Amino acid sequence: MHDHSLVTVAASQYPVEFIGSWKRYTEKMERMVCQAVEQGAEILLFSEYGCLELASLFPAEVYGDLQRQLIALQSLLAEFRNLHRQLARDYGVYLVSSSFPVRLDDGTYRNRAYFCAPDGTLDYQDKLIMTRWEREHWNITPGHAIKVFRTRFGIIGINICY
Repeated sequence: MHDHSLVTVAASQYPVEFIGSWKRYTEKMERMVCQAVEQGAEILLFSEYGCLELASLFPAEVYGDLQRQLIALQSLLAEFRNLHRQLARDYGVYLVSSSFPVRLDDGTYRNRAYFCAPDGTLDYQDKLIMTRWEREHWNITPGHAIKVFRTRFGIIGINICY
């Protein structure tokens, strides 16, 4: 268990931008994690859909079309998970990733945030209450359960959006 009475949490005001390369994305993420850790953060939270800037890695015809973005982003999902898992491990923190629209076998999507622990454990929480835009334009479906995650500070949960 944690030997302090307080836990320091860093919640990002994530600047979504046109990054253009995976290298620039990894550098941005590492810089943000490093800054948070230098300020004493032990749990790091990233914004809902912050991953959408990764669409800038694709050609303009994909970048400019939301449905094509969702499909193309799936090719980056494994690297996205691995990067966040590695950052949590390297910096010894708990990290909740930006949410990512994950395509399921039935063709629908889940708005999913990954929970990464310092020991390399990776789990996720799906958003449970969709906005109208997510339902009608993105075909994003809600998850089914609230999960809890064990940390050295105690048990926490993840709420995506509202």
